[in-house]
Amino acid sequence: MIRNEGHSLIGMDFLSRFRMTIDLKHQEMLLERSANYAQRVRLSGLPSILVAKQQGEYVVYDVLPSSAAAQAGIHAGDTIEQVDGQILSQFSAGAAQDILNGYAETKAEIVVKGSGRKTIHYTRQSLFAMPHGRQAGIGIGVTISEKGTLMIETVDNYSPAQEAGLKVGDQIKAINGLPVSTTPFDRLAAEMTKPAGTTVVLQVIHSGSDKPEEFKLVIRRLL
Repeated sequence: MIRNEGHSLIGMDFLSRFRMTIDLKHQEMLLERSANYAQRVRLSGLPSILVAKQQGEYVVYDVLPSSAAAQAGIHAGDTIEQVDGQILSQFSAGAAQDILNGYAETKAEIVVKGSGRKTIHYTRQSLFAMPHGRQAGIGIGVTISEKGTLMIETVDNYSPAQEAGLKVGDQIKAINGLPVSTTPFDRLAAEMTKPAGTTVVLQVIHSGSDKPEEFKLVIRRLL
């Protein structure tokens, strides 16, 4: 077994996923991903459903087009109650997203509350099988508090949001001139999920400040 820089152990199960070459002269070990890597490692599922917490419940604000979730009938604006028997509202935003993503090739059982309560089934997809129509956005995950405050909870690497300087903990006050406090969530989500190339204007208060700033971000395909 080998100890990495973070002092966690990497076992032979991990190394079996790679073709390993040891360069004794330069004291290096080279790992080359095997051609059948996708079959050797348990992969996380494709993040095809994106949710944000609104008044204690998780609401879908985007679904990856052509994904299994979209084809099964998950839509933006749906409220997800349960995933695989777990009550989603009991978890943090990050944990809830992980539960939704699950593992590739596993069965998903999603209980959705909308005009009526229904259960939707589909098989989660692998990142190695990205469907046509990759998600475009500005690269943030948000949470809506009970008071209606829209907070940035995650910022994707190499995204428009990160490049603009947005950070976790920042508060969004308005989107394209629509006040967060008085605009329905699905309307706000629609402003941030427009086609690639569209400009989104955010009014943001950075964490630790009380002065709003304006940011113009161009939606693009996310990594």
